Formats: sequence, structure tokens, C-alpha cells
Amino acid sequence: MAEAEAGEYAADVAGEYLGLAQVYALTDEPGHGAELFSLLRESPLQPAAYLDAFFDTGDERRGAPIETSEG
Repeated sequence: MAEAEAGEYAADVAGEYLGLAQVYALTDEPGHGAELFSLLRESPLQPAAYLDAFFDTGDERRGAPIETSEG
């Protein structure tokens, strides 16, 4: 649902959703449609270069996948 909403929102603000979604473990379940985090940034970089510069730096910390009741 978040990815579909991100694409719609990006179109509404003349932006582009680059297909990057970040997730966080929550202690409580949020209500439907709750916004937990969003990031908008203008950049002269092309999409792949932007993702490489800001999100694929090699210094990311990745944890083990979190098991959910939905699989």
C-alpha cells in the first residue's frame, strides 16, 4: 500500500517515485493511512545516481528480516 501511495503522491507533486521504500519495526500497529516517515528532496542527479549517492553508499546497516504474522 505504501509503494502505491508513494507513486500517486510523487505524481501529485510533480516528482518521481524511485522505487525505494524503507521500513521500520514498530512496537504498535499504526492506523490505516498513518504516515510514519517521508522524504522529499530535489536533486539534479539522475535517479540511479541519486540512489547511489544517498542510499547505496556501502555504509548502510542492515538487520535480519523481521518475522511477521503475515509471512
